[in-house]
Amino acid sequence: MIRGRKPGVKNGLATDTKSCTFCEGTERHFGGDCKACDATGKELVRKQLQKVHNAKNKLPLNYNLRPSEEE
Repeated sequence: MIRGRKPGVKNGLATDTKSCTFCEGTERHFGGDCKACDATGKELVRKQLQKVHNAKNKLPLNYNLRPSEEE
């Protein structure tokens, strides 16, 4: 096991995925499970669910919703 800070990370910890912009990572929104991120608290899930919603409702798929490289 290698100890010490990971290169390029200020606090030495690995970065996690960004929190959902609706529930801010709490997994709850307006007192109930967050429907945007499916109660996972993950922004990646929210983006995928938005793509599915757009496809079902014949809306633009918004390909710019792909996860960024840091996620």
